[in-house]
Amino acid sequence: MEQLPSMFAVGNASMRNVVYNMVDRFLSGTGNDFSDPALTSAVQNHSSTISFVSNSLQVLTSAINDFEGEIVLLATDAAFYNNMTNVPEPVYNTIADYTNGLKIALNGIWGYNIDIVKYEFDGANYSGIIQFTLFDHFGLDVGDITDSSGTSELLGYTNQFGSWFVLQRYINCNSQYKPF
Repeated sequence: MEQLPSMFAVGNASMRNVVYNMVDRFLSGTGNDFSDPALTSAVQNHSSTISFVSNSLQVLTSAINDFEGEIVLLATDAAFYNNMTNVPEPVYNTIADYTNGLKIALNGIWGYNIDIVKYEFDGANYSGIIQFTLFDHFGLDVGDITDSSGTSELLGYTNQFGSWFVLQRYINCNSQYKPF
């Protein structure tokens, strides 16, 4: 498993260090949240994240306009909720992501929060600050080694991925190795 950063972050030294730190965190069994400025920057600048943010903001601004600036109405509007859930979540599985560290660090996300942290409305115009928080776990699901792309199946047969998958699940490890 310790070989994974040099295999999947070979093209980006900063992200290689991030992935080494993630592997170390997994192997230490400490769990807890993990963040890193290099990881945050790579995610923020990724085309999939940019598209997700843009599409989410389109849905949000359209709903704010429909409700004439009254954002409290968003909380109970089923159409707004459905439109937001239809925005595709970001994924980090481009060809470049296989060597820049994002495929191994994230691949996809488990969830996200979109928070309106500041909002001003004068009756005619509005402005605000929106905060996007993406989160994932550093662990392998069965789908990570069995999806239909064929790539994941290939990776599932490598010693590096095999050790990760087994350490995460082997009963005699007493849950020492857990996603975080």
